[in-house]
Amino acid sequence: NSSSAGFSFPEVLPGERRTTSASTQGVSGYATIAEGTLTAGEIEVDMTTLTSDSDVRDSNVRRKIFHTDQYPNAMFKLTEPADVSGLPDNGTVGTVELTGDLTIHGETNTITQTFNVARSGDGLIVAADIPINRLDYGVETPEFVAATIAEDGEINVRVHMVKE
Repeated sequence: NSSSAGFSFPEVLPGERRTTSASTQGVSGYATIAEGTLTAGEIEVDMTTLTSDSDVRDSNVRRKIFHTDQYPNAMFKLTEPADVSGLPDNGTVGTVELTGDLTIHGETNTITQTFNVARSGDGLIVAADIPINRLDYGVETPEFVAATIAEDGEINVRVHMVKE
């Protein structure tokens, strides 16, 4: 199991509507659990490694939309403890609501999101599709890009952690 993060946004190209997406396995993070409570956690995404089905899109997304030379990472950092004592430990999926600061493109917003969690042995998989409005994070569409990108989309996160 590997970790990944990415985005999906509806876009309109001349004569075509579709959903565009990109992702990366450049994801790291940690979670601290003590006595059934998630007390700290962080997920960091290397935005410079986002890839899609188009090299041209990849270059435009990195350099002209997310400005990864200036903002190379996106991050989610837990800001409120969460009770995880009721999550199954047999690999079946449970849910937990997490509140934290989501930083993209140098802009930080506090979000609360339900995450799917599966844990088994020393492994923990955390996943969510987080709805966002890209304008809340200062992500504008350059005028010279041929596509019109919707303001509302989602961040897709899947993180596999192992107990140390």
